[in-house]
Amino acid sequence: MKTRKGNILNMGRDNEPVPGCTVSESIYDDGRQAITLFSLAKGTNISAERYPHPTMYLTLRGLPTFFSPDEWRAEAGEGEQFVFEKGGLHSVKAVTKFKMALLLTLD
Repeated sequence: MKTRKGNILNMGRDNEPVPGCTVSESIYDDGRQAITLFSLAKGTNISAERYPHPTMYLTLRGLPTFFSPDEWRAEAGEGEQFVFEKGGLHSVKAVTKFKMALLLTLD
């Protein structure tokens, strides 16, 4: 856990993508809620996963596609958010170089 209390963050500038990689950084976690930054190089993805609680993805820069393996897909532009329900299987793929913040409510 890396909590950045008392510091000014620029989530759109920090945590630059690395070609072929997904980069993540936990910036806040108090056991009840968490914020993680992700940077994805064009064409990279986060594998399908389920969370035991709702999740919100905030697109900071670039263009991602959010999808459920056999059901649907949606693109979110810069400044747009996408919410997944508790237990929903989902993945994220970078259409362009892309950054997002993941907000989790843990209790």
